[in-house]
Amino acid sequence: MPDQSIIGIIPCGGNASRISPLPCSKEIYPIGFTDEKDPSKKRPKVVSSSLIDKMVEGGGAEIFMVIKKGKWDIPNYFGDGAAYGANIAYAVVEKPFGVPFTIDQVYPFTKNKIVLFGFPDILFSPKDAYRKLLMNYDNGDYDVILGLFPVREKHKWDMVKTNSSGEVIDIKMKPRETDFEYAWVIACWGSKFSSFNHQYCKEFLHKTDQKAINKNQQSTEFHLGHVFQEAIEKGLRVQSVIFDSGKCIDIGTPEDLLNVSGNTNMLNL
Repeated sequence: MPDQSIIGIIPCGGNASRISPLPCSKEIYPIGFTDEKDPSKKRPKVVSSSLIDKMVEGGGAEIFMVIKKGKWDIPNYFGDGAAYGANIAYAVVEKPFGVPFTIDQVYPFTKNKIVLFGFPDILFSPKDAYRKLLMNYDNGDYDVILGLFPVREKHKWDMVKTNSSGEVIDIKMKPRETDFEYAWVIACWGSKFSSFNHQYCKEFLHKTDQKAINKNQQSTEFHLGHVFQEAIEKGLRVQSVIFDSGKCIDIGTPEDLLNVSGNTNMLNL
């Protein structure tokens, strides 16, 4: 592989406004129990533990969780990650402008790595999804690999269009209507995209009013899909892996959280 090692990035800087108030950070909200056969050994299963398990299975045992100030219950819960077979480190996000800036917070540590990326409040299957993304990254001359899943409520997702060879040619962020069939849910990228995202954030901050930055006031929140789209327009190659039989659900809305809580099959994603 062109990069030296693999690292996972999990953004934990959101406010969970759609399902607030919560008794804890959304990322460690319990959604069920571990699957030990012995009832006495079962323990509560929190939502982001599913993502950590899949990153570790894919080879990303080194993980950065980038948290918002005040979300100290996340490191208190996961600690060093040993219980999950991972080495987890934490960084505090300083810029409140969206996921691209959350990712950029750990750029000095990840700029020469292969990055596995996922959202802590999205459950998905199959378990080996990251391994399949990495296989495509290793086998092709691509800068980003997106994991695409079929979804019903397209207005909740970043929808993706690909060409006949699977290369991503267009992304629409949470469109009201679209004929695109798949949403991107997970991603893998190398140093070229990390550098592109870093420059994207740097240029935005240069153009933004410094007083607003100092006060953490900015009405615009950028999605990572915006950066992927601009990267495509600037010539970076973004390939896809389509999981036609895969499943995904975002627990960030009350109705979806209710569906997960009452569905034992979804709890195993």
